[in-house]
Amino acid sequence: MSTWNKFIQVIDGELNLVRAFNEPCRSDNPSCPEPLQCINGYCLCSNIGKTVDAKNLLSFWTGEECMICPLHYTTSGTKCYSLILGETNQLTWDSARERCQKDGGDLFVIRRSQEFESIALFIRSNIKENEMFQKTPRNGTNFASIWIGAKLADWSGEGKYDLISHGPSITKRNPYWCKQNSPLGQEPNYVALKATGERQTCIGLALFKGTLVCMHDWFCSWKTYTLCEIHPPPPRTTTIIIDTGEIVSDR
Repeated sequence: MSTWNKFIQVIDGELNLVRAFNEPCRSDNPSCPEPLQCINGYCLCSNIGKTVDAKNLLSFWTGEECMICPLHYTTSGTKCYSLILGETNQLTWDSARERCQKDGGDLFVIRRSQEFESIALFIRSNIKENEMFQKTPRNGTNFASIWIGAKLADWSGEGKYDLISHGPSITKRNPYWCKQNSPLGQEPNYVALKATGERQTCIGLALFKGTLVCMHDWFCSWKTYTLCEIHPPPPRTTTIIIDTGEIVSDR
């Protein structure tokens, strides 16, 4: 089966034939509709990458158009990411979420294994060893912790973690947790602070010197790095694949 199709979009009662994102194209005879461009043999939004220059805007595909990522964000081609670093920029979980929301986004949520691997590579590429300010309780190993959008709801049984937006459920069995042989040991562990009784209920991603990235629970009041994401709003259209007659989406 082809990885792309032509679509009919029903917008305000009018039928519009549009070309699909990721459609094959040829650089010597590009057939991509605006604002898509023929990049490496496929119709994609331009400027996929990273920028701090207001004149070099990032954009990604929403199903209707290429949209712009805010400055200091990186696009994966489907959404925008921002990793907020710096010792003075570390935030509590609640403050981290508020920081992401100021940009129109929220804390990052893991939705599939491919996305986890991609974001792990992104984290490894952007955090240096001298930026690892957290220390493991067992032996004081330095690591970097990055808040993501999940928080403990129920520790009993297999556990339940609430996500700040849609995504697959997280339990204690999730494959992304740090394992016993990691510097943090087996996660999650729901440890409590002796001084206050606060337990580790907020979720972060841990990066260690050996490039291992895994998920761990941490104290919500402690300050760490922040990983934001911005999703494009879903287009308000009814889309039909005319090649097969199957309904793809009805919004």
